[in-house]
Amino acid sequence: MLFNSTDFILIFLPITLILFYVAPMRWRLAVIFVASQIFYVTGGLVPFYFMTATIVWGYLMAFVTVHRPGLASKVAAISMPLAAFYLFRYLGFTLSTLGIAPGTEGIAFWFVSMALPAGVSFYTFHILSYNIDVWDARIRPEK
Repeated sequence: MLFNSTDFILIFLPITLILFYVAPMRWRLAVIFVASQIFYVTGGLVPFYFMTATIVWGYLMAFVTVHRPGLASKVAAISMPLAAFYLFRYLGFTLSTLGIAPGTEGIAFWFVSMALPAGVSFYTFHILSYNIDVWDARIRPEK
């Protein structure tokens, strides 16, 4: 579903807005969260799973870096989000630069054949900046 599709404008957005304004104040954030997840999952389950895994990874690694500060925890915290970002965003470019044909079998072309997940850059860099802020003790890990 795209933002400019009739499904979004005529069905999804009005239902979400009605639920948001009907819900008590303490439930409004949950309404927006659930609506966001439903919207994102319409783009495909695999990108949704990768986004969810990246978010959970960043959340958990913030606690690891606080309790076990060091280079290993920092590298682990940024490696998974950057790997997922690379696979979706730049793997196709890398393979074409190396001259590897798209018809070749393998897991690499499975990622290349998928549509680019919506907001992959946005959520990846937000997770990275969150973890970096936790490492630098600018913020505390979210509970």
